[in-house]
Amino acid sequence: RVFASRALDDLSGGQRQRAWIAMSLAQQTDILLLDEPTTYLDPAHQLEVLHLAQRLNREQGKTVVMVLHDLNQAARYSDHLIALRGGEIYAHGPAAGVLTHDMLRDVFGLKAHLLTDVLAGHDPTALVQERGLSVVTDTAAIDAAIDAAMAADPATVEKVRAGNVKAMNALFGPVMKAMGGQAKPEVVRERLSAKLGLS
Repeated sequence: RVFASRALDDLSGGQRQRAWIAMSLAQQTDILLLDEPTTYLDPAHQLEVLHLAQRLNREQGKTVVMVLHDLNQAARYSDHLIALRGGEIYAHGPAAGVLTHDMLRDVFGLKAHLLTDVLAGHDPTALVQERGLSVVTDTAAIDAAIDAAMAADPATVEKVRAGNVKAMNALFGPVMKAMGGQAKPEVVRERLSAKLGLS
């Protein structure tokens, strides 16, 4: 209700994402398609959205199809995973059958440890730090990479600030590349959103 009188373009990225989800739910369809529903949301709101999707499936029998790039979230909140490589289905099924060392290597180029998620009871569900690599959490280094990406592509920065939030992906890729793929994506998205004034 707080945002009911505000234009969608006046909302932050996270507020806008929640508004889109609310509009989707208001249609009361049997099938709900969510494209990266947790993007631009802080961790508490990400879990709120995922819990809601899970409840809609379990309590109301709705089919929920989500595109998620956080493998931990996908494994914890999904009954059936589909991993794509080059636009083709690489593997599908329960998390335990899809999240394998081979899939992580072939689809994402990762050498990773897989751990059992004892809370969810799935095996395996947690993707942890790649062998031999450290995950960058230094926000100063991430901010420097973001500043460089924004300076190199001012047109995209303007598009994002004008309301085209999806254009942020054009900045996200170069930042992750500059960090050697070793920064946590959620930290990069959070810092990028802040720099762009979306959070």
